[in-house]
Amino acid sequence: MIKDATNTLNIRRRALFRLAVLLPIILISIAVTAQKTQGRKGTFIVPNRKCAVDFLISDIEAKSLKHNAEDEEAFYVSQDDGMYYSVVSWECLEKHRIKIVRVPATYKYAKFPDGTVMPLSADNQFTIMLYMPGRKPKEADTTTMEDEIKDYFRPVEPKKTQRK
Repeated sequence: MIKDATNTLNIRRRALFRLAVLLPIILISIAVTAQKTQGRKGTFIVPNRKCAVDFLISDIEAKSLKHNAEDEEAFYVSQDDGMYYSVVSWECLEKHRIKIVRVPATYKYAKFPDGTVMPLSADNQFTIMLYMPGRKPKEADTTTMEDEIKDYFRPVEPKKTQRK
């Protein structure tokens, strides 16, 4: 009698364990599938802090870019160059301890705290925007990120007044 109850309990534990493992996997796969089928929508709110904003594109948008390219080799060269400059820019931003905010591919707009709204699309693939509270966001040239950081984030010196 006790042995049967123990076996039943063990069987139920195994079933619950399998359910606990499989349920999150199923839910994640459903969420990923739903994300792939839906287009961009919603607005990403950029945090009100010193940061660099990097925009991601979806797999569908990347395939569309490849499909629309006139020359496949030129497409791969441009993608390779873009990734190289993005990685160099990320390293430079990390060196200067500037937080990198990555906007997921599901958003249609990015809204900065100063009220600037930027529409997002596959055209923003290698775009990095610099933002600091009190200033307008600036699209950075990823080929000269070190200079861009120094120019944008340098302290603004107050105007000197003459005393009599």
